[in-house]
Amino acid sequence: MARVYSEQEIVEIKREAADAVKIHAYEAGAQNPALPETHNFEFCKKPEKFDAGRGNIRKYIQRWDAYRRVVNIKDENATRIFLTFLDDTALNKLLDNMSTAQKDDWAAAKPIIIELLEPTFLPFEAKIKLGRAKQKHDESIEAFVSRLLDLGNKAYKNEEQTVRDRLVLDRFLSGLRSKQMTMFIFSKYGQNMSLDQAKTEAKNLEIAIMSRAAVRSAEYDENEQEGQVCAFGEGPSGSSRRGHSFNNNLSENEGHVWENEVEYDHSYNHTYES
Repeated sequence: MARVYSEQEIVEIKREAADAVKIHAYEAGAQNPALPETHNFEFCKKPEKFDAGRGNIRKYIQRWDAYRRVVNIKDENATRIFLTFLDDTALNKLLDNMSTAQKDDWAAAKPIIIELLEPTFLPFEAKIKLGRAKQKHDESIEAFVSRLLDLGNKAYKNEEQTVRDRLVLDRFLSGLRSKQMTMFIFSKYGQNMSLDQAKTEAKNLEIAIMSRAAVRSAEYDENEQEGQVCAFGEGPSGSSRRGHSFNNNLSENEGHVWENEVEYDHSYNHTYES
């Protein structure tokens, strides 16, 4: 059972923390004489007390961490000083669930604090989020599946794992940015595919698309440079190519195929990335 601090002890911890902040703020200013006089007020101003009912603990820790570094609060003291910035609800929850060793290690304490103070989705909220989930513009296949699994576990925690995987699979295929990718996976595995099969195939396609895009980009740059040379200089045979584009130097069929390939790649990647 974690120790519960008395009101008097909490008052004393807060007093010590306030004194430490004043000292560190003064030292920060003294060690940086070139900084303006407003430095301590603007950059060393402590965050407001955390409100467990409305606050975002992840963002609050980020802000408090920045403040801690400015005023030079040491890691071994950080957790106990951080506790003085919490409202009674959050404070009591942490005091009841954190060991003394955890309070002495700020790096180890942070994930525990987040786990204890971050609101959890109710099952119906998670179901709504899962049903609407779509792959974000900058989200990889791995990250998208991980997010869906997390929502699935929260929404259907009382269901069998096979049921959760099927629900996540359905949302995964519906939420992929690239509908061509979805159709390709369906055509390969059919209705009886597993989540692992769909995930693996999607990751392979993701890698292939990125590789092909890189190759096409390099080819385009090379052809663009050649086109610029041909537009203002002599061609390989010595004949002038002034005013001609790259595709004008190909036969009609060759140019058509090259344009179609580029057009297909661009449309495929646009769907995938939009």
